[in-house]
Amino acid sequence: IATSVRASKATLYRQFGNKEGLFRYAVQREIAAASRTKFAVAASGTMDEAVTSLARQALDWHLAPTNIQMHRLLIQESELVPDLARDYHDVRVARLGSALCELLAAYGQPVPNETAIRAFYALATFAVRFLTLHVLPDDAQRDLLSCESARLFLHGVRPGPEART
Repeated sequence: IATSVRASKATLYRQFGNKEGLFRYAVQREIAAASRTKFAVAASGTMDEAVTSLARQALDWHLAPTNIQMHRLLIQESELVPDLARDYHDVRVARLGSALCELLAAYGQPVPNETAIRAFYALATFAVRFLTLHVLPDDAQRDLLSCESARLFLHGVRPGPEART
């Protein structure tokens, strides 16, 4: 680590205390970056289309290589830093939740509670399903998954009008 950042070991230990301190610093930087994430929220088209668009943004955010690597790392180091793993997850849920609340409010819908926000996050990101894959979904698959996520969130598991004939 010292060689890669061109610093002495003494400087690293003075700045971070130990390896865990350096690790915490690096993860906290990622948590801070996640807390600044902005989603494009626009009430254009139908509410279903807008929520689908938000779900797609969330899925793309979730499938970013840095996020996949961070999740894998936090799972691997969960005994060392369980608090940071929770913080990383919670800040990501909160950022998406803020965008969801803003979007639904633009359509005159009630603000979702914490449980509904967490459900939307799980639906939109497919939880940890993609953390073990080597080939991620392509654009067409992401569109389909995001549409399905929005439909499930907004309408539940009941069949759509085309299936009720």
